[in-house]
Amino acid sequence: MNVDIDLKAGEISPHSDMLLHGSEPNGSMGRRSGLTIHYVVTKVLATRDYVVASIPCHGIDPQGNWSNVPRPHDEDPARRALQTQAANA
Repeated sequence: MNVDIDLKAGEISPHSDMLLHGSEPNGSMGRRSGLTIHYVVTKVLATRDYVVASIPCHGIDPQGNWSNVPRPHDEDPARRALQTQAANA
């Protein structure tokens, strides 16, 4: 079954990454972005490069299976201005 969902600027479509989905080309000057989040218990051993960008959200990782990417502390005023401009676009 196909279902069309028209999203307005700023709206999101949460769904499983296993769902076959797609969209028409982006005809606007604004960017279209996607975000995938996977929650797993720490005893899971990651394969490939999944562990490189992992961030533990809760608990501890006694086996050391996951890296803990530190939160960025970018206080560069020029970069902050660009981020603010993009957020308000």
